[in-house]
Amino acid sequence: MRKRATGMLIHQDKILMIYRKRRHEEFYYLPGGQIEIDENPFYACYREMYEETGVVIKNHKLVFEYHHIDEYENLNNYEYYFTINEFDGEPELYANGDHSDLEAKAKMTDDNFYTLEWVDIMKIDDIIIKPHAIKDKIKEEHSRLCF
Repeated sequence: MRKRATGMLIHQDKILMIYRKRRHEEFYYLPGGQIEIDENPFYACYREMYEETGVVIKNHKLVFEYHHIDEYENLNNYEYYFTINEFDGEPELYANGDHSDLEAKAKMTDDNFYTLEWVDIMKIDDIIIKPHAIKDKIKEEHSRLCF
């Protein structure tokens, strides 16, 4: 089982997501990554957000956990989702990534690439998000933060 920590960075009615194009497939997903051995999900979210986006997150809070089978890799995933509404820095893809992140960035082509995007939460129903089930959770968390 692969365990991941994922951040929902919400700022001014937008959420920071990674846009992914892979062959003929295009979708969005939230920044995050694998929890390392002897690492807790809270710290893993902090580390992964820093590696993947370059931002230092503050006041992140676990809001839900989600278990699913990754449809592309056919892996059993257990994911921890944290909400983040404070951060320092300007988001930049793999700004502080490890060696594998930098290799992925170097191998990008017109048909295989990633970009960071601020997605308007009001338009979230118009895009494909993976895993699909988190779309409603994002909207629920945005509504909770706005009131």
